[in-house]
Amino acid sequence: MPLTWSEVVEIMFYVILIFWLFGFFLLWKIPDLSLNAARQTAASSISIIIPARNEEHNLDRLLQSLSNQTHKAHEIIVIDDQSQDATADVAKKYGCRVIPTEDPPQGWLGKPWACWTGSKLASKEILLFLDSDVYFHSDALAKLVSAFEQKKGLLTVQPYHVIKENYERLSAIFNIIVMAGVRAFTPL
Repeated sequence: MPLTWSEVVEIMFYVILIFWLFGFFLLWKIPDLSLNAARQTAASSISIIIPARNEEHNLDRLLQSLSNQTHKAHEIIVIDDQSQDATADVAKKYGCRVIPTEDPPQGWLGKPWACWTGSKLASKEILLFLDSDVYFHSDALAKLVSAFEQKKGLLTVQPYHVIKENYERLSAIFNIIVMAGVRAFTPL
């Protein structure tokens, strides 16, 4: 016997309710960076390392956002991973230290090798690794430092994904899976 329209609606209501409750359990408390502002002295003890290959278009927006921070980093190191565009020129325009890389050694890939290279050249103990395609709000660095000072240890941030095309909405499920998979946000 086929279901009536009202029965289908009722079943869908319960299915959505179960998924919502399941998601609420898995993502009980998603931490954010809306913490107390960090001290200027702590913020200046950060070395920012940006591995970049052919990122002249993205790098400009990131470096502009870093120059507008309420708390400044001690240094910004851009590891130019054999770019064929003006990546190095963009980084120099913002006063960054630009380090060209060579081919990575056997067993290394380009990005990890660039990050390793940058970490060895950094002068501060707190290292912040950034992709070239992100950008910061003006108080983001202060919030990151504050979170680091409160938690101590490794800090990984899931950036907000600005959706430009409708098909990009499908990527939200992968962000949820990653966050739920860490199991750091459940009541347990």
